Parts: sequence; C-alpha cells; structure tokens
Amino acid sequence: DNVNNKIIEAMKKLQIKKEDIKTSNYSIYPNYNYDKDQNRISGYNGNVTISIKVKNTENTAKVIEEATKAGANNIQGTRFIIDNPQKYRELAREKAINNAKEQAQKLTKNLGIKLGKVVNIVESTPVNPAFGYSTRAFLPSSSGGLGGADESGTNFEPGSQTVSSVVTLYFEKK
Repeated sequence: DNVNNKIIEAMKKLQIKKEDIKTSNYSIYPNYNYDKDQNRISGYNGNVTISIKVKNTENTAKVIEEATKAGANNIQGTRFIIDNPQKYRELAREKAINNAKEQAQKLTKNLGIKLGKVVNIVESTPVNPAFGYSTRAFLPSSSGGLGGADESGTNFEPGSQTVSSVVTLYFEKK
C-alpha cells in the first residue's frame, strides 16, 4: 500500500487530476514454504495496477520517471486514445454520407438513370476500431533512466488517430 500511495502522491504533484488516476487491479496472495510435509504461509505478495491518463504526451516520460522513483517496478505500456470519439464519429459519418451521395450521382450520370430520395442508410462498423491506440513497453535501464539514447527521457509519439465511418445509402429509383 505504501508504494501505491507514493505513486498516487507523485502523480498528484505532477498535477495529474484525481479522475485521471485509476486503481485498475489490486490483489494479494500468500507465499508458501514447504517444510516437513506441510505448507505454511511465509508471507504475502501484493500487486496493484494504476492506470494514469496523461493528456499532454510531452509529460509522459516524466510521469513514468516519477512513478518509477516512487516504487513502480513494472511499466506496462502506453495507449493513445481520442477523448471524445463520438464527436469525430459524427463528423466522419456526415462526410461518408456526403461522399456516398456524390459517388451515387456520378454513377447515375454515367449510367443515364435518375435516383430519388434516400430511403435507407446503413452504417457499418469498420474493421479498424473507431479510435486507434498504440501500445509500447518501457522498462528502466540499468543506469536508472527510461532507456532512451540519453537520460532526458524516452520520446513518446502518439502518431495519428483514425476515425472512420462506412455508410450504404439506398435510393428510390425515379
């Protein structure tokens, strides 16, 4: 618990908001010693997993450094997500609908047919998730740093996030 509390306090000192610090796993299990045909509990091991949301990726290396100084011994990785994906899904859907209408108009012009109003719209979930994420593992180097080329910390590159929408429009035939 002491290490857990130290890590949480270190994050608060970095001005990580309380709602961005989450205990996602807490487990305690016994250690056994086998002696004279008997298993005896010799102590307990504990495991706490804390998830920390960092909104500015430039602070990620500092968060990992401070968590490690506070006693974290397993940094599992990073995940980059879009905070409000619904807003971007709606924009992607709108663009997909407009694109589908344009394509339908081009096709009908080439085929010499006329389409009426849209009678049905089906949106399907793309194979890729609506928001992307990357996972990387970072372990302390033997020199105590975060394993970068120098001791200024590891660079974190969030890359680009993709939000997509696939729509099928059904038209009345005129």
